[in-house]
Amino acid sequence: MMMKEIGKTAIFGLMCCVAVLTLTAFSGTRIDFVTNYIDNGGFESGYYQHNGIPEVTVPNNWNIWYAEENTPKIYKQDDPWRKPETVVWNGTYHPEPERSLFWNDGNYTFKAFGAWKPIWVKLWQNNDNVVAGQRYKFIVPMYPDLIESYAWDGRKIVSTDPAAGEHRLIVTENGRIIADTGYLNGNDVPFLQWTDLELEFVPSGSEVRLQVEFRGKWGLINNGWFIDKIELKAIPNLPTATPRATATPTVTPTPEASKQLEMQETFIPIINTYSRRN
Repeated sequence: MMMKEIGKTAIFGLMCCVAVLTLTAFSGTRIDFVTNYIDNGGFESGYYQHNGIPEVTVPNNWNIWYAEENTPKIYKQDDPWRKPETVVWNGTYHPEPERSLFWNDGNYTFKAFGAWKPIWVKLWQNNDNVVAGQRYKFIVPMYPDLIESYAWDGRKIVSTDPAAGEHRLIVTENGRIIADTGYLNGNDVPFLQWTDLELEFVPSGSEVRLQVEFRGKWGLINNGWFIDKIELKAIPNLPTATPRATATPTVTPTPEASKQLEMQETFIPIINTYSRRN
């Protein structure tokens, strides 16, 4: 009788171990350092028209906001905001050199632009592919196409004012900002070249909102941006929540994000920028 009880106990213990290992294996399959956890980050999975507006096309799994004419102006802005034009642009048969320049990956790229008008755009996604406590990196390749004029031979004359274009990445959780690059201008994100914007964060739950924002407050001959191959990657957690050395330039979090950092001490907003192409 005692042997039977011992046998039952052993079998029960073995089953518990298998269950634990199974759960561990299951959770381990969700977190790796290769998978891109963004939904439709390369914009290859379709698109729709925002509120039925043909001029405002948005990639599937993404949402858009843009400044209307009644949106308050920002510092030193002259003309009011205007509705941008956006497109999920198919480059399958597009000629060179534009094809290799504006398409960072695959057959589609996202383009937002406005001629002779200030524009302000926010593109975001509610993403439930994250795991609480795991560290992530939000990566947005961006090409600011900010043109002041054109030369007689058609060459683009880039805007010389770094404030002509501003760029920002934000991660929120339950309506609270948990990581924020602050606004980066042309000194941080050079015009007429690809730059990867990167922001690291640690969620406390299983869903976050990932947002990329850009604006041009001057009525340039062209205020334009290209975005392609957005990524969300799990990265190794840091042993402690202490600042670490990063490539310059570094950006101090906004006051709101800094206040939350002091309260939570669970994330370090970090922005690294580097040119993807010469």
